[in-house]
Amino acid sequence: MNAPRKLPGNLETNRALERWLRINADGTVTAYTGKVEIGQGILTAIEQVVADELDVSPQRVGGGETWRVAGESHGH
Repeated sequence: MNAPRKLPGNLETNRALERWLRINADGTVTAYTGKVEIGQGILTAIEQVVADELDVSPQRVGGGETWRVAGESHGH
């Protein structure tokens, strides 16, 4: 039997999915990434990946507070 595949970065140490994603009652998705947009397009890229993986429109995906993600907080 193969060992479970190691997840990248903080996903390995914080496997609690509810800390990373929330499916809202209205069908939108909030992604808690712990990343800050400073012009490089990281939040747009993450929203597109989330939309693709969950098979929802990218317009239904948004970012949430960075402090909610374990291991990614900065002073909280």
